[in-house]
Amino acid sequence: RDAGGTGGTGSCNGNWYCCKLPNQVPKPTPTPLPPQTCSKTVSIALSTSSNTPKIDDIWSRLVAGPTAVVKRMFPKLGTQIGTLKDIPGSTSVTYTGAQASSGELNFPHIGGISEYFLKGIQTLLRPKGYGEPISFGPPTSTTTASGDICAVANKYKVPCCMLKGIIEVETANNPLFIGTDSCVRNGRTFSCCIGNYCGPTRIACNQYMAWNGNDNLDLCDPTDSAELLARAMLFKLCQADGKCVSGWAKDGNYILANYSIEDGDYTAAAYFYGLANGCRVTSCSQFRWGEGKGYCDSVESYCETGKTLESKPDVRYCEQCNTDEMIPAGVPIDCSIYQ
Repeated sequence: RDAGGTGGTGSCNGNWYCCKLPNQVPKPTPTPLPPQTCSKTVSIALSTSSNTPKIDDIWSRLVAGPTAVVKRMFPKLGTQIGTLKDIPGSTSVTYTGAQASSGELNFPHIGGISEYFLKGIQTLLRPKGYGEPISFGPPTSTTTASGDICAVANKYKVPCCMLKGIIEVETANNPLFIGTDSCVRNGRTFSCCIGNYCGPTRIACNQYMAWNGNDNLDLCDPTDSAELLARAMLFKLCQADGKCVSGWAKDGNYILANYSIEDGDYTAAAYFYGLANGCRVTSCSQFRWGEGKGYCDSVESYCETGKTLESKPDVRYCEQCNTDEMIPAGVPIDCSIYQ
């Protein structure tokens, strides 16, 4: 202790001990940390609803109901064409908060009505190869026609690409261009015609019995239609040789034993189309594909590239095409829309 007993700094002697209290050192003041922030962009869904009177009734009456207009015009929905998709319509909207932003507001069924009733029917009513593509859902059947067509081609010794190419040329491989007119033959009604021409391969109704033989093939079925096409092509090769005159029922076995079509030989495709002089151009082929282009050129393009020639309507040939082919077939072209 200190000599004076006061905690001071007196002198020390004898047995007395002295000490000195250390000076008090203040604790350092902590340095404040800088403020920290974390910025994130967050998407917020705003629940909205619309009141669209009668839209369910309109959708059912025009498109999706059991007696809807679209289903009557496209009887192959679900199997050959595919299924209808319930597509909403949408419009852009803006909203304000701390910042202005935008989004979309959907209306039920509106897109589907536009796709199938408005655009789909307009495409159906136009000449084949013209109009907009239509979006369908997957077909209800998982069997594809392409494999069946190649099996038919193998059976008749015809290049598969030639059968598929003709189907592509005739109907763009799109059931929208097949039609719903009726053909009555052999006690059966085939509702897949435009004028006299029926099914995916455009077999003429009045020639059905010649190619059908006694087999009761379905003009509207993709596989049966391809089989009728293969028979017609081979028969016309035999006919050009002067050896076949009756039809498949009488001449079929002889044709199968003596005729086939080699890769790259498109004469049979021309004979099927009805070109007596083989692969030549016509007013209609030039109207569809351009000057100097013929039916065989488009089938050949499919075999070589997987695509037929691109349709480029040349109005110079339109009226003559009508006179030569379309008016006699009962499906004249409205040339004024190409002026």
